[in-house]
Amino acid sequence: MTNSRDASCCRELTDEQSFREMVESLVAFRSDTEKRRFPRFPTAAALSGRLGLRGFDGTLVVGEVSSSAEAGWNHDGEGRRRGAGIEEIGVNFVEFSEGGAQLQLRYNDFLHLQRSSLYLKIQNHRVPVQLRWWKQCGYASRGGFIFANRIDSDTFLAQFISNLNTDLIDFLMSTYLNGLAAFTKPAGVFIYMAIYYGLRLKFLEAVAEHSTSPGFGKNERTSKIPVTTSDDYSCSYHMAQIIQNRSDSLLQSAVRKYIKPYNDIGCSIIGMHEDVVLLKEEANSTILNSILFTKDDCQYSTKILPKLSFLHHNFLQLKRLLVPGVFEGDIFEIQFRYYSNVIQRIDLARKITSQGSG
Repeated sequence: MTNSRDASCCRELTDEQSFREMVESLVAFRSDTEKRRFPRFPTAAALSGRLGLRGFDGTLVVGEVSSSAEAGWNHDGEGRRRGAGIEEIGVNFVEFSEGGAQLQLRYNDFLHLQRSSLYLKIQNHRVPVQLRWWKQCGYASRGGFIFANRIDSDTFLAQFISNLNTDLIDFLMSTYLNGLAAFTKPAGVFIYMAIYYGLRLKFLEAVAEHSTSPGFGKNERTSKIPVTTSDDYSCSYHMAQIIQNRSDSLLQSAVRKYIKPYNDIGCSIIGMHEDVVLLKEEANSTILNSILFTKDDCQYSTKILPKLSFLHHNFLQLKRLLVPGVFEGDIFEIQFRYYSNVIQRIDLARKITSQGSG
């Protein structure tokens, strides 16, 4: 009799399965501090092979900025500038998440980066970051950077990451619908995960806009609708719901249905310029951090907000054209209505606090 290990070694694996096993073997060596808190998705530029062809997405500023630094800049032709004790290095986004990003840059002194204060400058907006890991990758280097601040407290960063997610979904759907690449069901599940995570990012956009609005936190009441506080909605809102209702059989059943496409099919993009696979832990994290849980008697919006229409439209295309039979049932589409209701409440609270501070 052949034991299970021999059988595993002898079976024929698909490209997706082979890549998954390789990634799983690498991830197994990560310490608890190295594990990702949030799933990371590739950028459209990285998948399409156009990374850096349109210039840099932003710059990594190394060192402290002084008011007189700009006068002493020197250019070296490699996407870097040097000033009075600081450097600016051109960077491109390879992967993104709400907690950080993988960046590509031409630089080789990672020890200097570890010792320096760092921030990303994107469209003149500053995002403090910390270097997490580093590797040489061909002619350039790649580094994993984590954001020093939470995404739900920075309106620009929330919108920027959400826009990267939108570009990714648009690129993948256009590629497969136009027959530019052979579609696979694991790719369809990957798009599904990106769409659902896109809903969460839209939610975090609304939270960031509210938390940075004038009058926020003053506990003013200008109508019968209570003004929300930072404790009402935040990055941890979804998980708080899960923990609060973890013994609810409806919740447990819903979570199983949302993760079922992953368990049945897998989740990966293979054959483009970057191979990507979501492991089980990452898939579970994506679902748990993306779904909104409400009781059956909870009133939710019957209309989908315009700001969610792009995600909803692409989900319908995915459901009807790419993966028929996988996302059947109201449970998948109802998330768009749940999100519409919650975001609508956050937007209304923001207007109330803004009016109250005027």
